[in-house]
Amino acid sequence: IAQDGTMIEYKGIFTEISPYSCNGLNGLYLKFECDSPFVYDTKTVKISADEARDGITKRMYCDTDELEEPIYPYIKYYPNYNGDVSFKNNNDDGNIMEFTFSEKYDEVIIDCELKRIIADGKPLPLSDVCTNLIPITDYNGVNTGIYKTYWLKLLPERNYVDIIGDGDFIITYKNLLKLGGLVYV
Repeated sequence: IAQDGTMIEYKGIFTEISPYSCNGLNGLYLKFECDSPFVYDTKTVKISADEARDGITKRMYCDTDELEEPIYPYIKYYPNYNGDVSFKNNNDDGNIMEFTFSEKYDEVIIDCELKRIIADGKPLPLSDVCTNLIPITDYNGVNTGIYKTYWLKLLPERNYVDIIGDGDFIITYKNLLKLGGLVYV
């Protein structure tokens, strides 16, 4: 936990683990090495079904130190009914990520970084839920069976995201912060 109370994550591995004893208390000596020059500051945005049903624009501030790479959010969606869901980042050329769910699920996870959708613990084929799949063809114009679609991404600074769907949403994303003088841990 940083001095301002925010939760900061480090990614790495323990390279040395050894037991020790001090005044009758047993403990472990752990040596941890980061595998990245970044720490991760997790942000969470919650949207209720009442807000999302008619559409809402949420400001998501992406306070990242990595200015060349977008941040891909992790979305948990708890639908009230089957139907359409859409996300439009107005700062990303107005690209829209849309899905149509023909069945009612208890929980749908949209992992924009790994580009997958999991409904009630089972992966869903993108061809079943995506409304804007673009087929990729080879140099002869023959369909390759591979498709491309837009996945929601957050750009550095302010993002204004339009969200529509009949259900509750929990959107999490991790800002990448460089280790150094500006980060207090």
